[in-house]
Amino acid sequence: MITSAEMISKQLLSRLHKSDKLIEFGIDAGARVRVGLYHTPDLTRMLKLLLPARWNEVVGVCHIKAYIFDDNVLISGANLSSSYFTNRQDRYIWIHQSSELADYLCNLVSTVANFSYSLRDESKVFANPSLVDPIYEPKAYKDRLAEAVNKLISLQPDMEPSRRKQNKINGKDDSGLWLNNVCANTWVFPTTQMGPVGIEQDELCTFSMLRQLPAGSHLDFSSAYFNLTPEFESVLLEASADKKVDILTASPEANGFYGSRGASGLIPLVYSLLEQSLYRRAENAHKEGTLFKVNNVLVDESGTLRIFEYKKENWTFHAKGLWCSLPGEGIPSITLVGSSNFGHRSKHRDLEAQLVLMTSEPSLGQSLKQEKDHLYSYARIVNENTFCDKGCAHGPAAKLAAHFVRGWL
Repeated sequence: MITSAEMISKQLLSRLHKSDKLIEFGIDAGARVRVGLYHTPDLTRMLKLLLPARWNEVVGVCHIKAYIFDDNVLISGANLSSSYFTNRQDRYIWIHQSSELADYLCNLVSTVANFSYSLRDESKVFANPSLVDPIYEPKAYKDRLAEAVNKLISLQPDMEPSRRKQNKINGKDDSGLWLNNVCANTWVFPTTQMGPVGIEQDELCTFSMLRQLPAGSHLDFSSAYFNLTPEFESVLLEASADKKVDILTASPEANGFYGSRGASGLIPLVYSLLEQSLYRRAENAHKEGTLFKVNNVLVDESGTLRIFEYKKENWTFHAKGLWCSLPGEGIPSITLVGSSNFGHRSKHRDLEAQLVLMTSEPSLGQSLKQEKDHLYSYARIVNENTFCDKGCAHGPAAKLAAHFVRGWL
């Protein structure tokens, strides 16, 4: 059985080889197209024998979604299947004319491709260019891939942006975001997470940012698949001590697995159980009119944590990311966008890439607000009654499934 990626890639190569334009100009399609098929080193020979072919991807995939055209970058959490162009909600941010960012992401994709099997001539799969096989040499594969990606990351400059208010010096406007003595109204930083090889740049960056947000900030967080790691839940609860924290996720009906046959049909219920767990933790922490402790720091109820569920008829929800609005500002000045769902898979199993965008430009902040508000326009706030709905009925099977499969979702 071939994977969907192989099938699509073979169709692409087949069409290219038959292209009249390529034939007319004498262009070799193989020299113009490169298809790399990533195989996680965690899918060992034994697991391949035990797992049905359609379940192989639960072990780990390349989850990066970055589309680069010359010096332009489209970053998203979306695949290229038809549902994303019709009735599946996701996010897309277009970065225009940014050669450094485009080069970095191209190099990241190329690096992963160098450690992936090569598909050629429509039907032949060859060893990856690194000559280290993830199935037969998983330890060496992990070490080599980690070395290559860490080398790429190390080429990025140290980034310590700061924000200054307007201050005219020698007739020049000194306001904006400063980085290494350069001022701009918007900065974009790429981050990478590759749990199988021990790279946790994205998680460390996200946690650091959330912990440094000033009191009174408003944080909006979105994940289609609600399976946050304990560490991420703790950071959100910690942030909610003195900040407004709103979480947006898919209702069971807006989950892509809703209505599936077999074991996969339980997945929306598992996510709902995990959502209910965080909801109750937040409720217990934020008892009205009381004081409570977060990481041994005594705070009051000025912060909040609320959960919303996206539900739009005949649509599924796949949007993920963060929006941060600083105190006294009604529009976001920070957003995270990319492939990560901030859950167990994103941390431990898959290869992920994101962008951190920081801006002091009001028009861009307004656009980010409009994007966020559009998502919330189809959302309902969660309360205890939410978990009594038919679509959230948590029977013994769902609870048992949640216990055993959380680390794989």
